Amino acid sequence: MKDNKKTIVYARSASTKQNIDLQLEAANPHLKGIQEENIMKITDYATPSSSQRKGLQNLLELVKNDQVDTLIVYKRDRLARSFYEYLEITDLIYTHKVNVIFTGNEQPFEPDQEFGTLKEFMYLLLHESEGSLISNRMKAIRKAKQP
Repeated sequence: MKDNKKTIVYARSASTKQNIDLQLEAANPHLKGIQEENIMKITDYATPSSSQRKGLQNLLELVKNDQVDTLIVYKRDRLARSFYEYLEITDLIYTHKVNVIFTGNEQPFEPDQEFGTLKEFMYLLLHESEGSLISNRMKAIRKAKQP
């Protein structure tokens, strides 16, 4: 760990019905060997917009102040709700040279900024597209069930 920077575990749930324990537990193998005082867990629960995600705002401030060495997140969509928001967060991560680990069976974060930026954008576009397809399918199912 460089200069007493922290390893941050960030988890977010979209609703109060979701449990973030799986996200937090998935980080545990990556925390072995790191002193407890150098680990910080930040969570957001059922927040309707990014500006209301106090945990995310705290995380971004820590990154801006060069206090983060490694960020551990379950999936890319836990960090951002839109492509443009993810662009901003990714730029901040690259600018401050934060290591990123995704624990939810995702493709690894590309540490090379020039190539990685394009690769990260492609991953997020795929996620957004998949999310839209699922949402449209669920709407069609609900509509089909109506009398």
